[in-house]
Amino acid sequence: MVLRFVDQEPRVAKQDAKNAVRDPLDALIELITNSMDSYNRMKGRGEKIPPEIDGKIEIYLYKKTKGKERKAVIGCKDWAEGIAPDKVKEYISGYGARTSGKEKFQSIRGYFGRGLKDAVGGLDGIGYIYSVKDGVISYGFLDGRSKEGIKYNDDIETYEANPQNLKKFCLTNDAKTIAIIEFPTQNIVVPNFSTFAEKLTLCVQLRPLMERGNIKLYQTEKGKVLRETTLKYNPPSGTRVLVESNDLIPGESATYDIEIYKANEPLSQGEEGKFREGGLLIMSGTTVHEATLLKFERDPNASKFFGWVRCDYIDELMRKDEAVVTPDRRGLNWEHPFMKKLKIEIEKKLQPLVDLEKKEREKRRSGISKDTLKRNETLGRKLGKLYKEIMKEELGLSTLGGEEASDEKEMLKPSGGFGFIPSYYRMECGKEQKIRLVIESPKTIPSYEKVSVESDNKEIVLEKESYLVSEGEYVDDKGVFILRIGVTGNKTGELGKITAKTLNKRGEECICTALVSIKEVVDYPPNGFSFVPPEYRIKIEKPSKLILKVDSALADNDMKIKVESNNKYIVVETPKLTIQKGRGVIEKYISVKGTRSGETGIITAVDVNVPTRKAEAKVKVISATKTSSPKGFEIEFDDTPYPIQRALCRGNTIYIFTKEPTVKMYFGERGEYDKTLSFQVLCADLITDAFCTKVVEDLGEKIVYPGEDRETAIQRKINQLKIKYGPIIHKTYVNQSLLSRERTEGSN
Repeated sequence: MVLRFVDQEPRVAKQDAKNAVRDPLDALIELITNSMDSYNRMKGRGEKIPPEIDGKIEIYLYKKTKGKERKAVIGCKDWAEGIAPDKVKEYISGYGARTSGKEKFQSIRGYFGRGLKDAVGGLDGIGYIYSVKDGVISYGFLDGRSKEGIKYNDDIETYEANPQNLKKFCLTNDAKTIAIIEFPTQNIVVPNFSTFAEKLTLCVQLRPLMERGNIKLYQTEKGKVLRETTLKYNPPSGTRVLVESNDLIPGESATYDIEIYKANEPLSQGEEGKFREGGLLIMSGTTVHEATLLKFERDPNASKFFGWVRCDYIDELMRKDEAVVTPDRRGLNWEHPFMKKLKIEIEKKLQPLVDLEKKEREKRRSGISKDTLKRNETLGRKLGKLYKEIMKEELGLSTLGGEEASDEKEMLKPSGGFGFIPSYYRMECGKEQKIRLVIESPKTIPSYEKVSVESDNKEIVLEKESYLVSEGEYVDDKGVFILRIGVTGNKTGELGKITAKTLNKRGEECICTALVSIKEVVDYPPNGFSFVPPEYRIKIEKPSKLILKVDSALADNDMKIKVESNNKYIVVETPKLTIQKGRGVIEKYISVKGTRSGETGIITAVDVNVPTRKAEAKVKVISATKTSSPKGFEIEFDDTPYPIQRALCRGNTIYIFTKEPTVKMYFGERGEYDKTLSFQVLCADLITDAFCTKVVEDLGEKIVYPGEDRETAIQRKINQLKIKYGPIIHKTYVNQSLLSRERTEGSN
C-alpha cells in the first residue's frame, strides 16, 4: 500500500483566504504583520536597526469612486530586510509553507506564509510586491480574482536597483519592500481615512508596533498625498496592580510573565473584538495573539483591567504544528491542553483583583438601600425591553443628509437626477445652515458642469452663487454628488425660494427649488462666543466634533480664531478658523481626537484680535464601545470626584454621578436620602435623559432631519423620546405610594 498526502484544491485556499480576510482592514493588518515580522527577524539575528527606521512603516490608501472602474488600493512599505528573488517566489507560491520564519525566530506573527495571499484572495483583488536586496529589485504578482483559487507569476521579474528603478517602484529613501493590493469596491465597503487610522491604531495584534509611533498613514490621489497622520497607540491611564516573572505552569516546563494594570475608567472589552483596549494581551515574544479576560470577559468588576501575559512556549507549540492558534488567526485555541493550563493560571491571577474591585464597588453602594438597588435592577430590565422596541420601530427610517452622506441603500434620488432633498428647510435666524443639493452624476449630469444658485429673498443670503458638481461629496454606491450650500437667514419670519440650475448630458437645462423659512434664534450662545455644550466625552482615536457657536456681529472684521488643547493626549485637528463678519450666529465644528483613554483636558478657542474673548470646553477621553442591542441596562451610582456631568450611558451601563453638586444634595454623602421622593424623581429624570441620548447615538445616521442642522435634529429626537418614554421610566422607578402620599399631603 502506497500512502500519499492529500492534494489541496486551489479553491480551498481561496475559501480559507475569505475566512481569514473579510475586509480591507483585515488585509492591511496582514500586510503590516509581514513588515513587523521582517523587523523581528532582523532583531532575531542580532542585527542593529537604526532608531529612525526601527518599525518604520508607511501605509497608503487610494480609492477611485468616479467612472466605470471603481477600485481601491492599499499598500504597505517598510525599511526592514528586503527579499531576494528566490524568496519572493517562495513567499507568493506556497500556501501553508514556513515562509514567515516562525520555525527559527520568536516574535513572528505570520502564519505559514499565508498573509499576503489571504489578503489578495480575501478581497478578490490583485497583489504586487516589489523588494530590493543586494542591489536587485524583485517583482512578484498575485491574482485572487478567480473563485477557483489564487494565482502567482512563476517567472519572478528582476531589475537593477538603480535610482530610476527605485523611484519607479516606490523604493526610494532606502525603503526595502512595498506590497500593494488593488481590488474592486462594488461589493466591499472601504472605510474612510479616519476609520482606518482609528482601527489600525487600536488593533490588538499590532499593539507593540503601534506603541512605537513609527507608522504613517497616507491617503493619496493621482500620486499626491491628500491626508496623512502618524499612528501611535498610548496605553490607558492607570496604575500597575500586579507584576510577576517566570511563573511555572503546573505540569509543564514552560513559564510565563504577567503584568496587570487598572485603568481609571472602564475599557472597551470583547464586544470590540480585535480593536479593544481592555483585557490582557496574550503574547509570545513581542507577538500578540489576542486580548482577553477569559472567564471575566463580561464581568463589570473586571472592566478596568488591562496588561499582558507573555508565554514564549506558545511559539514552540506552533513550531511543532500544535493547534494553539485558530485557523482564521483571530485568536488562540483555549481548548488545547496547554492553553487550558495557561488559562487557569491567568484566571488565578485575575481572581483576587476582580474580587477586590467587587468589594470596593459594594462598599461604594453600602449606604444605598436594598429598595433602591432593586429599583435599579427592575428599571434596567425594563430599559432593555424599551431599547429593543424603540430600535425595531426606528430602524425603518430612511435618511439622506447631514454632515456626512448616508450609507443607507434606500437613499433617495431626486427626480430627473437633480434636486434638493429635502425640498423644505426651516432654519434659525442669523445662523448659517447647509442645505443639500443631490446630483446624479455622471449618469445624468456631468461632474464638470457648473451649478448656479440664487435666492429670491434678499434676507436669505447664499454663501456663494455657483459650484462645480465635482465640488460635492461623492457617494460611490449611489452614484450621486451631494453639494452642501451655505444659507443664512437674516430676518425672522421670512420665506424664500432657492433655485439651482445646471445642464444635463444632453445639454438640457435642469432646474430645482427649495423653500426656506426663518425662525427665531434658539439657544443663543452665552456671551455670543461659546462651546455648546461645554462638556464632551470622546472615544479614543475617533475624531469628534465640538460645536463652537459664534455671533459674528461681535467682530469689527472677519474673526480669526485659534483653538488649543492643554493636554497632549487630546489633539486639536482644527487649530485655526475664520468667521465672516455679519453672518449672524454661526456654528463651527472643531475636530479633536483623544489618543489616550482616561485623559481629561480643556479645549480653548480664542479670538486672535480680542484675546479676552474666549470659550472653553471640557473634554474627557473614554474607551470606545460598540453599539449593540442590550438585553438590559445596569444603573450605577458613581462617586467619581469632580464629575463633568450628572449622568451618562456608556455601553449598557447608566452612571449617576453622586458627587455632582446638584445630585449630591438629593443623594447625600453615602446615599442616605435615596428613599426620598425628590431623589427618586431626580434619578428618573437623569436616567431618562441618559437612556434617550444612548438610543439616539445608536440610531446615528438613521435620524431624519429635513430642514434642520444635525445637532438640532439630534436634540429634537432626544426630546421626542423623553416625552414618550419619560413617563414610563418615572412610573417604574418612582415609589407610587410615596408619590400618592406627597400629593395627598400637598392638597391638604
